[in-house]
Amino acid sequence: MRERPIGPLVDAMRELGAVIRYDGVEGYPPLTVFAKGLRGGQTHFAQLNSSQYVSATLMVAPCAMGDVFIRVEGAPSAPYIDMTTRVMRAFGVELVEENGAFVVPGPQAYCASEFEVEPDASAATYHWAAAAVTGGVARVSGLSRNSAQGDVGFVDLLAEMGCEVIADGDDIVVHGPKSGRLRGIDADLNAMPDTAQTLAIVALFADGETRIRNTPNLRIKETDRIAAMATELTKLGAEVTTYDDGLSIQPPKKLNEATVDSWDDHRMAMSLALVGLAGPAITIRRPECVSKSYPGYFEAIASWTRAFA
Repeated sequence: MRERPIGPLVDAMRELGAVIRYDGVEGYPPLTVFAKGLRGGQTHFAQLNSSQYVSATLMVAPCAMGDVFIRVEGAPSAPYIDMTTRVMRAFGVELVEENGAFVVPGPQAYCASEFEVEPDASAATYHWAAAAVTGGVARVSGLSRNSAQGDVGFVDLLAEMGCEVIADGDDIVVHGPKSGRLRGIDADLNAMPDTAQTLAIVALFADGETRIRNTPNLRIKETDRIAAMATELTKLGAEVTTYDDGLSIQPPKKLNEATVDSWDDHRMAMSLALVGLAGPAITIRRPECVSKSYPGYFEAIASWTRAFA
């Protein structure tokens, strides 16, 4: 976390009345917050590399002593902002959204409410990807096409690559291609950057190049995910070209058996593990990082292996 920039959020909180001190490198954790409430006011986010700053400011805004005005220009992962406002309203908060600006009257109080939490769409992408690369079938229950989670759109990419996608009530079912062949695609992942590594692994099993674009924020995640994925895909035999905003992947005729590194990034470890389902055996260094978001991931992988055997 000391390597993940937090400056835009700190700047916004200061504009709304917070007193915050950096205890290390300016713009990065750790920091100290001297709590005395927020007075309200205006703040502006421009050309952000993460939607999380906006979501965090929105969530605290109702607790300010006065109204909060938030203007947003060019935030990636926009579905996460929509999801934030939807949940806020579900817990009794009023806010107005218009043309990239938010007005949150203050002070307000969140109210207790019954709320059904959907399965994690980002985690679901590994299940769907497993079906794509093995020619199998993966059903994720409780996650419909009407989900507010942008990563549900990953199944559209798989459909473009040759999979069959079926919306079955509150479930989404992915069938790997009947032909056994996937095809490379050109994918703008600005709205769902957390699917980039999963798509990169599926690309290894496709015919032709896959281009992942419009994801510059991948460089400031748990690691520089563009550089990290390029390094590991190259070990597996792929030809990879990196760009400021993504990468292109030309799969090899035959994947290499390799030892790969997780880079202490849960999504690196989870996506790379998919190679072993349909390709050569691989060894993943420092796999325990999956505990951040999916502690039982490798147990799930083992069950998929039995199912696809």
